[in-house]
Amino acid sequence: MPTIGVCTSARESSIKGLLSELEKITDVKVKFIRLPYNDLKNYRLPADEIDGVILCHSIHNRRFAITDVMDALYNEFLRHAAATFGKSNIVVIAHDFQWPFKSHAQHSKHSQLKEEKMAQFRIQQPTVFKSSSLAMICGRLDEELEMDEEDWIQLETFATCVRKVKPISSASGGDTIRHCNQKIKQATYFTYIRSVVEYAATAWDPHTRKNVNKIEMVQRRSACYVTGNFKCHSSVTAMLDRLHNGHHLLAGIYKAIFCQKADEIMPTIGVCTSAWESNIKGLLSELERIPEVKVKFIQLPYNDLKNYRLPADEIDGVILCHSIHNRRFAISDVMDALYNDFLPHAAKTLGESNIAVIGHDFQWPFKSADSRSSHTQLKEEKMASFRIQQPTAFKCSSLAMICGRLDKKLEMDEEDWEQLETFTTNVHKVKPMPNSFGGDQAGTVLKIVAVIVIFMLAQYLVSVCIKLIVSGIYKVRKPGS
Repeated sequence: MPTIGVCTSARESSIKGLLSELEKITDVKVKFIRLPYNDLKNYRLPADEIDGVILCHSIHNRRFAITDVMDALYNEFLRHAAATFGKSNIVVIAHDFQWPFKSHAQHSKHSQLKEEKMAQFRIQQPTVFKSSSLAMICGRLDEELEMDEEDWIQLETFATCVRKVKPISSASGGDTIRHCNQKIKQATYFTYIRSVVEYAATAWDPHTRKNVNKIEMVQRRSACYVTGNFKCHSSVTAMLDRLHNGHHLLAGIYKAIFCQKADEIMPTIGVCTSAWESNIKGLLSELERIPEVKVKFIQLPYNDLKNYRLPADEIDGVILCHSIHNRRFAISDVMDALYNDFLPHAAKTLGESNIAVIGHDFQWPFKSADSRSSHTQLKEEKMASFRIQQPTAFKCSSLAMICGRLDKKLEMDEEDWEQLETFTTNVHKVKPMPNSFGGDQAGTVLKIVAVIVIFMLAQYLVSVCIKLIVSGIYKVRKPGS
């Protein structure tokens, strides 16, 4: 059973309500850890006693300064926690905000004000988000829990997913392997990852797209980690080839004999735009380099997108590309929005997990007139505005992003390309079930009705024939009686 350390430099009573609720979660132990009020830089967590950390910071305790800002308290502490337990086992909660949020003008709702505060939090204190898997803000945590329901669900999910596995240490028993050279990382990869993934692969090697992706993503991420190459234009397949020294022939023979055709398990992604194909030529070229994914360009009509229907029998996922030079940045919900009807149709047809939206042709990198704000900060502000003003784009897709040009070259941040690459490899061929009386199902119903009618007609004809035969026999026998 994993143990979660709930940490604060304030008094235990200030998070008493949170501790009570966490203790109600089954199969998880909760341990309160009082952090020192000063000298957090040299503090070390009891790694042999806990498996994950929830850091609680009250804004009444030396204001809202967790990392990166003046007088920030946890710059070194969060890096130490992430290195010790892994980013996936760290949560940060900033509490004691006014709850629910209220504006003086009363024009803005709680959810909108909270989104704005979270966007500001992400921009000004990025180390919090880089060092944790979940960061949130809420109200009081002392006597009662002032927290939105969706935030509590995320926190509860985190608590149940904390695992006891610690980062693998090097042979010297000191720092984790991320500080080691490529030779040690490669040896660790072959020992702990490839040996498990490849064991008896010729017997169990999967053929379904979903299971293939799960295994491939483990090795693809490992290849980037071992080589230290996270550039979006780098070929992960080439890295794997260098690590594996060629592909496995037996696994390929097994798939060729026992699996379906490659075309039947390889998903096709439709890259859609109402602009010219040349506007996204760079993106198409990069997507075509991703193995085991087909790319199909789809030219959307310039007008009447409301009645347009995707070729659902030809594609399994959609990447919608919208240039801000093509009738400005109006994808959904705003005046003259182009895709209010198209995006819900795409999500209903293919599933929102198979939809991605890209707004492109922004100035890249972002620059401010006064040169005080960085590209990352300006991009975060633009994304926050995008999310608030055009929510349908996010509700109908699993990934939405903004970037620069996509024509001759790809002007896109590295982490965004990684997300897009992950999206393409996770697209699956399973379609939502058709409507009750639509498409093939309607034809099936008609066939069943036709069979029933034919059966009833045949039964009637047989009964008539039997009656005629019986009456004929009766007439033949009557004279001789």
